[in-house]
Amino acid sequence: MIQLLPIGNRAVIVTGMTDPTAWASALGKHLAARGSDAVFMIPAAETVLVACASATALAQLSPMIHSVPASVTSPTAPAVLVEIPVVYDGEDLSEIAQKTGLSPAQVAALHSEASYTVAFCGFAPGFAYLRGLPSMLQLPRRLTPRAQVPAGAVAVASEYTAVYPTASPGGWNLLGTTSVTLFDGSADEPALLHPGDRVRFVPVSSLLERPTGRPRPHAWGQQAFTVTAPGIASSIQDGGRSGHGDIGVSPSGMVDPLLGGAINRFVGNRPDAALIETCGGVAIRADHTLIVSSSETLAPSVVPAGKTFHVAGGSGRRWHYLAIRGGILAEQALGSSSTDTLSGLGPPPLTAGQTFAVGPDTGGLVADVAPVPTMRRNVRISVGPRLDWFASDAFAILTAGEYAVTQSSRVGVRLVGPRLSRVQHGELPSEGLVRGAIQVVPSGELVMMLSDHPTTGGYPVVAVVHPDDVATVAQLDVVTFVTNG
Repeated sequence: MIQLLPIGNRAVIVTGMTDPTAWASALGKHLAARGSDAVFMIPAAETVLVACASATALAQLSPMIHSVPASVTSPTAPAVLVEIPVVYDGEDLSEIAQKTGLSPAQVAALHSEASYTVAFCGFAPGFAYLRGLPSMLQLPRRLTPRAQVPAGAVAVASEYTAVYPTASPGGWNLLGTTSVTLFDGSADEPALLHPGDRVRFVPVSSLLERPTGRPRPHAWGQQAFTVTAPGIASSIQDGGRSGHGDIGVSPSGMVDPLLGGAINRFVGNRPDAALIETCGGVAIRADHTLIVSSSETLAPSVVPAGKTFHVAGGSGRRWHYLAIRGGILAEQALGSSSTDTLSGLGPPPLTAGQTFAVGPDTGGLVADVAPVPTMRRNVRISVGPRLDWFASDAFAILTAGEYAVTQSSRVGVRLVGPRLSRVQHGELPSEGLVRGAIQVVPSGELVMMLSDHPTTGGYPVVAVVHPDDVATVAQLDVVTFVTNG
C-alpha cells in the first residue's frame, strides 16, 4: 500500500511499492502525459523521493501518486554486464576479515565470486547500489563516517556493495580499489552503471593509472579578471543543477541563494548568475574595468583595470559572495557552472592565477538597494520522515535547546546539542534526501544537508529545515530550532 512520509513541505518519501525504480518510471510517464516537468524523483532501496517546486504543487500531485499501483514492475530486458577490476587492498579489509571470521583472501574471493545487479543510483554521481552481496559480508555502516573516502574505493554496507566514483565523505567498509571511471559529466551518457545492469568484480594485482580528466580552461572570451588570492572554500556558484538526483547528482548552487541573488542584483545580473562564493580571503585583479559587488560592500563598485578587489569574510557570516556585472563565464556541467565539491562536477575550486571572462552587459539596472536577507537564530523545522525511529519526545527536545555548528562545508553542517534517544536501531535502507534534511548519524550528532548533499542516505532524517532557513544554519555558529507553523 502506498504511503507518503513528508520530508519538508515540498517533498515526500513514498513507501509501499514492490519495485521503486519501476514505480518512479510509471509516475514519470503519467507526469509526461500531463506535460509536467517540475517534479523530481529519486528511486532508492525501498522508497521513492518525490519533490516539487512548492507545497501547493506537492498537494496537487498527491492524488496522482496514490493512483500509481504499488505492484507495478519493469519489463524484463537483456542485462548489460560490466566487469570492474579490483585490487583487494582496502583500508578496512583486515577489520572485515576479523568480523566475518575469514581471512582477507577469503573475503576477496567471496566478494569477487558473487554476481551483482544495480538496484538504484544515488548518494553521488555514478554511485550505484549493487545487490547480490553474500550474507557474510553484509556489515553495518561504520559508527563514524569518514570525512574523505578515496575515489575508486570498493566498499560494502548492509546488503549492498558499491564503488565510490569520486573522493567524498562516506561510512561504508572499504575492501578494495578500482581505477574504472564511474561518472563523466562531459559524456553523452555520464554514468557507467544503470539500474538493472549486471556487475562482476575481477581480482587483479595492479590497476591502470586513474585518468586525470580533461584539461579545464578557465576563461571563455575576453579575460576579465585574475584570481590573486583564492581565499577559503572559494568556488564559482550559480542557481545549481536540480533535477538529476536519479543519477546521483546533487543540486549544488549557492549555499545562501537569497544573499547571492541580492549581490547579483546590485550589479544588474539575474539572481542566479554565476558569481564567486567564499568563506573569506578571496581577491581578484581586474584586467579591464569591472562593476562588482559583495556581501561586505552591499553596493556596486567600479574596479579600474589593474586594481584589486578583496572579500575578507567574517562580519557574522560564514559564506560570502562576489558578483561581477555580466556574470562569470565558467565551465558548465549539466547546464550549470556550479562547483560541486562532493562530485567534482563544474569548474575546479579557485586557485591563485586562474583567469575568467564575464558575460556581455545585458543592460540590467545597477541597484543601490537590494533585499539582503537578515539572519535570525530561530530556525523553522518540520517533522522528518523517520521521526518514529526516535523516542516520543525527540521533536520537543530538538526545539528546546541550542545547537552549535562544529563542522561546516557545502555538503552539510554538523550540529551538536541535546541528544535524541533512538528506539529503532536497525539499518535504514538508503532513501532520497533534500536540502535541509537533518540526519542523525550513529554518534548521535545531527547533520543538515546543504547544497552539495548526497542524493540518498542511510541515516534517519528526524526533521527538515524550512527552505528559507537552511542558509541561516550554514551561516551561523549557534542556532535554535522552532516548530514550523
